[in-house]
Amino acid sequence: MISFRERKYFLFFFVLFVGFFYKILFTGKIYYTGDILTQFKPWMVYAAAEIKTGNVPLWNPYSYGGTPFAANMQTAVFYPPNIIFQILPFPAAFRIYILFHIFLAWLFTFYLMKEMGARDSSSFIAGVIYAFNGYTVSRIVFLSVFAASVWLPAEFLILLKALKSKDKKNLTILLGIIFALQFLAGHPQVVFYSILFLLFFACFRALSARRLDAFCILGLSGILAAFLSAVQLIPSFEFVRLSVRGVPSGLDYGMASTNSLPWTGLLNFVNPFFKYPQKWAYSCYVGVAAFFLVCVGAASSGGKIRRFLIFIFIISVLWALGSNTFIFKFIYRSIPFFRMVRFPATALFLSVFSVSLLAGLGCDVKNVPDKLKAAAALVMFFELFSTGQKFNPAASDKFFKFYGGKTAFLIQRKGGDRFFLTRETDDDRAVSDIIQWRDDLHGNINLCYGLFNAAGEDPMRVGRFSVFLKRAFLNKDLDRANGPLSLLNVRYVLSKNEIESDKYKLVFPGRVKIYENKNCLPRSFFVATAVKMKDEKIMDYITGDSFFPASEVVFEGRDEKIKGATAIKNECEILKYEPGKVIINVKNSHTGYLVLSDTFYPGWRAYIDGIKTQIYRADYVFRAVKVPSGEHTVKFIYEPLSYKIGQAFTLLTIAFIFLLVLKRVKSEEKKVIK
Repeated sequence: MISFRERKYFLFFFVLFVGFFYKILFTGKIYYTGDILTQFKPWMVYAAAEIKTGNVPLWNPYSYGGTPFAANMQTAVFYPPNIIFQILPFPAAFRIYILFHIFLAWLFTFYLMKEMGARDSSSFIAGVIYAFNGYTVSRIVFLSVFAASVWLPAEFLILLKALKSKDKKNLTILLGIIFALQFLAGHPQVVFYSILFLLFFACFRALSARRLDAFCILGLSGILAAFLSAVQLIPSFEFVRLSVRGVPSGLDYGMASTNSLPWTGLLNFVNPFFKYPQKWAYSCYVGVAAFFLVCVGAASSGGKIRRFLIFIFIISVLWALGSNTFIFKFIYRSIPFFRMVRFPATALFLSVFSVSLLAGLGCDVKNVPDKLKAAAALVMFFELFSTGQKFNPAASDKFFKFYGGKTAFLIQRKGGDRFFLTRETDDDRAVSDIIQWRDDLHGNINLCYGLFNAAGEDPMRVGRFSVFLKRAFLNKDLDRANGPLSLLNVRYVLSKNEIESDKYKLVFPGRVKIYENKNCLPRSFFVATAVKMKDEKIMDYITGDSFFPASEVVFEGRDEKIKGATAIKNECEILKYEPGKVIINVKNSHTGYLVLSDTFYPGWRAYIDGIKTQIYRADYVFRAVKVPSGEHTVKFIYEPLSYKIGQAFTLLTIAFIFLLVLKRVKSEEKKVIK
C-alpha cells in the first residue's frame, strides 16, 4: 500500500508526467522518428491482425522471402503489455505503452532507493532521473530497448529484498517472473547487461560480506525465467543459430562495433546537442545538476553501494566506447557471444541507471545544506524537462492513416508478387514529408498493407537469405541481378535512379520510380531438370549466365545433373497463401519439382495429397518438393517443433507457479482461521 507520505510524491510525479507528455496527451500528436515507423509499428500491426484471426504470428511472409516472426525477439509477440496493440489502434496503444513504461521506470527506482535506505525525496529524484533521462526518452521509439530497460530497477529491488528477507523462495520466484518479462520485452542485449549488473553486485557482496546467497537467488530465478519464457527462448535460439548473427561466425567486427560511443560523446551526459544532436544511439543525457548530486554522494565517506555504482558507471562507459578502446576488440575476439550483438552504446543504460541512484544517494548526504540540494534538484527538473522535449519530434497521428501513390499502385496490383528497393533508394531517407517518406516503403512498412518486400529492415534475418541478396547485388547491377530477382518473384523495383535495361519497364514515374521486371517468375512454378553441386558453388552458379531458373532447380549434393522430360506440360495455381500455410494445385505430365520461392527454414512441412513428403532446399535458399505426374494438391504448413517445445515448457511453468501461489493462499487462510 502507498503510505500517506508517499502520496504527495506520486501526485508530484503525475504532474511532471502529464507536463512532459502533454504533446501526445492533448494535441493529437505522436512520436514518429526512428524505428517506430519502419519496424515496430509494422510488427505490431501485423501481429495484431494475425492474433485477431486466431493465429499465433509465427511466420512473416511479407519480408525477406518469408522469415520467422515470433522467433524474432524484437517483435515481442509474447510480451504481456503488447496486448494493448491488439485492442486499440496503434497511435492510442503507443501512447499508453509509453506512459505505462515511463511510470514503471520511476516507480521501480523510487522503491529501490527506499529499499537502499534513502529518504522519500531522494528516492523521488532518482526515479525522475531514470524515467526522464536522455537514454530512456530517446529510446521511446525503439520499443524493445525502451521496454526492457525499465525492468532493471525492479530486478535490483527484488534481489535486495530477497537478501534481507526470510521469505526468499517467493521473492526468488518473483525475480524469475521479472527476468522473464524483461526477456519477453524483446531486447536480449539489455537483458544480458542487466544480468551482468546483478552478477557484479553478487561479486561485490561475496567479497565484502563473504556470502554467496545472491548467486543462489540469481541462479534459481534465472532458471525459472528460462522455463517461463521458453516459448520465446527456444525458437529464438534456433533463429539466432541460422541468422546473420550465427552464420558462419556472427557479425563481423565492423558491424558489431557499429555505434560505438566516441570519446567526445561523453559530453552527451551533460550536453546532448554538443556534437551529435540526432544520434539517438549516443544519447545518455542526465544534466549538470544530476552530476553535481553524484559528486556530492561520491565524495561522502563510506557506502559500499556507492563504490559499486561508480564501478558500474566506469565499466559501462568503457564498454559503450566500443571500438574506441582496446577492451572491446579483445572481448569480441575472445568471447563468441559478443559477435552476435552490436551497438556497444546500448550499455549506456547502465551508466544512466548508476547516475540516477548515485544522484539520489547524493541527496541523502547530511553535511551538504538542504537548500543547495533543493536548488540542484530544481535545476535537474528544468534540465531534464526542457531538453527531453527535443529528443522525439511529434506529428499528427492522422498521418498513420494515409499512404501515397506508389503504395496505392502496388496495392491495386493483383497476384501478390514481390517488390524490391534498390540500395541507393533505401539509403536515401532524407525526406521531410512523412507520407512521402512512408510511401517509399522503407524497412517493413509494407507489412501494414500486406505487400511483399523481397528485403526489409531487421537486425535478425535468415543468414542464407542475406547471403543470397548480397551476392545477387554484389555490383549493384540490376541488369545482371535480373535472374536472382526473377527467381525471387520480384515483379516491381523501386529506384530513385533510372534503370537503363530492356529487362525493366517504367510503370510509375516520380522521384522514386517503379519499374516492372519483364522476366519475373511466379511465386511457384514447375521444373523438370535438377542440378546438384556443392553448397559453396551454388551461389556462383545461380548468379551466372548459365543458370535458367524457369527450367531447372539447384540442390546441394555431389555434382550431378538430372534431366527431366523436355516437352513437359504443367500448371501451378496457388489456391491459398497464408502466413503459415500455402496450398498449391499442380497439374504436370511428367515427374518434376515444384519450386516455391519462399525461404527454406526448419519447421515447414510439405504434404502431397495429404501424404508427408520431403522439402528440399532449392536454389540455395528456397523450397522445392518432388511431385509425380498427374494432378496433385501440395500443402506447405509451418509447424515449428521449437515453438511446440517452448510452449509446453512455458505452460507447465505457469501451472507450477499457479500451484505454488494457490498453496501459499491456502496456508495463509489456515493461519487466519487458527
